[in-house]
Amino acid sequence: MTALYLPDIRCALSRFAQGLHPDGEELAASLRIWVERYVKKATGKPSNADAFCLAAAMSFPDTDGDRLRICTEWITVLFVWDDLLDVPMDSDLVIDEQGTRDINRVMSCILTQPETFEPMVTQPVTGALHSFWGQFCATSSPEMQKRFVEAVLKYAEGAAKQVASREKNGFPNTKEFIVNRQSVSGVETLLALVEYCLQIQMPDCAYYHPTLQQLRDSINEIISWSNDIYSFNKEQACGDHANLVAVVAIDKGIPVQSAITYVSVMVQEAVNRYHESLEQIPKFDPEIDTLVSKYVRGIECVCTGLVNWHFQVDRYFGENFTEVSDKLVVDLLPKEKNALAPAHQLQYDEMLISSPQA
Repeated sequence: MTALYLPDIRCALSRFAQGLHPDGEELAASLRIWVERYVKKATGKPSNADAFCLAAAMSFPDTDGDRLRICTEWITVLFVWDDLLDVPMDSDLVIDEQGTRDINRVMSCILTQPETFEPMVTQPVTGALHSFWGQFCATSSPEMQKRFVEAVLKYAEGAAKQVASREKNGFPNTKEFIVNRQSVSGVETLLALVEYCLQIQMPDCAYYHPTLQQLRDSINEIISWSNDIYSFNKEQACGDHANLVAVVAIDKGIPVQSAITYVSVMVQEAVNRYHESLEQIPKFDPEIDTLVSKYVRGIECVCTGLVNWHFQVDRYFGENFTEVSDKLVVDLLPKEKNALAPAHQLQYDEMLISSPQA
């Protein structure tokens, strides 16, 4: 039996802020109808309302209930949209660049030209985005909207590039993959909600300062690469190698377990870069410095929230997620019936592990 041993990235984030919004469970109950309406229509699968609400509660612990609900709606949209472009069992778009660009064009127009919106009957997620966007615009500033749209458009373009590569059976090297991974992870869209949740707005001189951008980049790397480690088993079972662990394994000709170790070192280096950048934040004026301090706590909560969330839901490790959280080892999953046929084969170390019943 092949086993995969996972690093505990949670330990590397011990100096990061974290929290849990107290209204998360209450929100799940009230939001379930909204999530069911769009998620079940789009995927035909049961609602993941509880999981999405928990992701929001762990990522945005310091906001109010209304903003938490609206952010949960975006997390719902993001995961449904991402699964359409990334999960072979959910959609044919995973290998259809033109189809991907068509739905991305509609999604982008909802944000930039909402008054002309016409829902795609075949893609209910477009209606979900339109619903979210109306509520977000009614409760946010034009600058918050601008920064959020910038992040979403980057995500859409990155996702289209990834689908194009998969459709052509192309395979990027590690450096090329990392460049696009920052966009296609969707993390930037969540970081763009931090000011909204905290009801603050940093001036451009602070928000776009190179040091603040480096902080966001490091947070993005930590979350994206951690996700690639923890989602690898599920994705390889789908035949999807658009994952940094797979890319490193193929690019460097090493076994998957060695690639997991390699990527975990990359995560630690990103954590180190974050702390180095934290020491280099310039002084602006007392008012702006206070906003920056709140913002830094906010992006750290997104980071710890999403990394920890992997071990709190069944999305990545199935019903045994609690056991995986403790033991940090998983059995390699067999290929799904409708899995993609990847152009490259991965190497595995054969390691026997005892089953929980043994």
